Amino acid sequence: MDDNDEEVREVQEVLAISARRSQLKGVKTCLEGAGCFGKHIVRLNNNPAIPPSPTTTTTATNGDEDRYILHTTLSPDASSLLPPLPEGTRIVSVPALEVPAGPTSPLTAAIASYLAAHPPESGAGDIKTLLSTAPRRSTTYPPMLQLPADAFTSAPWSAYISAHPSFLPHLAHSLNVSHIVRLAPIAAASTIRAPGPGLTILHPENNDTTLWASATQHGIHQVWAPQHTMFSRGNITEKARVRALPRIAGKTVVDLYAGIGYFVFSHVAAGARRVYAWEINPWSVEGLVRGAARNGWRTRVVREDEAWTWGDDEAGVGAGGVGDGEGDGGVRIVVFQESNTHAVAKRGLPRGCAAHVNLGLLPSSRQGWETAAHLVDRKGGALHVHENVADTGEGIGEMRGVVVAEMRALVKAGDAGEEGGTGKGEGKVELEGVEVRCTHVQRVKTFAPGVVHAVFDIEVGAPP
Repeated sequence: MDDNDEEVREVQEVLAISARRSQLKGVKTCLEGAGCFGKHIVRLNNNPAIPPSPTTTTTATNGDEDRYILHTTLSPDASSLLPPLPEGTRIVSVPALEVPAGPTSPLTAAIASYLAAHPPESGAGDIKTLLSTAPRRSTTYPPMLQLPADAFTSAPWSAYISAHPSFLPHLAHSLNVSHIVRLAPIAAASTIRAPGPGLTILHPENNDTTLWASATQHGIHQVWAPQHTMFSRGNITEKARVRALPRIAGKTVVDLYAGIGYFVFSHVAAGARRVYAWEINPWSVEGLVRGAARNGWRTRVVREDEAWTWGDDEAGVGAGGVGDGEGDGGVRIVVFQESNTHAVAKRGLPRGCAAHVNLGLLPSSRQGWETAAHLVDRKGGALHVHENVADTGEGIGEMRGVVVAEMRALVKAGDAGEEGGTGKGEGKVELEGVEVRCTHVQRVKTFAPGVVHAVFDIEVGAPP
């Protein structure tokens, strides 16, 4: 017998999540958000793709017939990097699946070519080990390459990169980027949607210049500073839906949580005469301004200590007014770098001035509901209310009723002379001559296990 036949090969293991079929989408989204999804989902019961190992079983028993294994990119000793997972899932270790032969990604090819030219020295692992633990997923947001949270964090990789300072510059050159960044989740307590403290710029070293990244979705450019704010590509379908809304063309729109312009830009692209936006994060405001300029739209930034009231450039034009911006330099976006609580009392936006109001803050936009109810046009205005809700029919239905009831109460409280009204049908209530109703609920994306980001479309106006 050949000596090679006698050789016992050590199988590389990775962490994996055992989940029921109904949990697959939520678990996959969580792993993708943490940058550690291994792109392999296999059925657990008797599947030869998962050989038996000391820490998991492949035989389905006692209700396991509908369980699946989702591979991560994490080694068994890196469980602390896993995101919170839904109840009923199990963390296991499984043999890493072999990468099928065929075309490799540009990232893998760049890593492999460098390793071949610069093999690791003793103590820094071997090429096979380094390749098997190298990041397989990446996203390019020019001029930045974004890697998962666990990229190059293993001891062999740390030793190798320390011994080969030209590795990361080679990677950047090969992939035509100037920066390589390791992803970090959004800080749970952040009110300005800033990245967590773990965000790391791997390349270049000692870089004191602020990094500005960009992305283009549906032909709309967006710009942000990854060290100071965030970008969510998961909102792409909702941006497209907003852009297609027919009621926005030629009208005034208010966005109470602008960010870097996620939905502000969709409103402008839909033909809004002007968008009035509020954002407290100065880095997001700067990103919005840069993104708007890249799209060819002029903006005006109003700082908290700067004097500005509604009449300064509106001249009394309300929600239905149409104009070309004469007298204000063609400004399409006015962004206030301050709390949206100033919109009415300090900035003087009148009741009913907005044909459309967007409330795009998660996990809840409730803080802005009163202001939104004041600003929405009573003759056919609409609000988009973003909320995180339980990912069940009951959870969505309950929130739908809450949003309609509270918006109705806020509209009524602000409109002197409108009395009474009774609920008529699920999801709508009526005032005298004014109806507040939910016409649609849009599921945007899974936010966390068992939680969905939903948008409630609220219309205010005369009954149909």
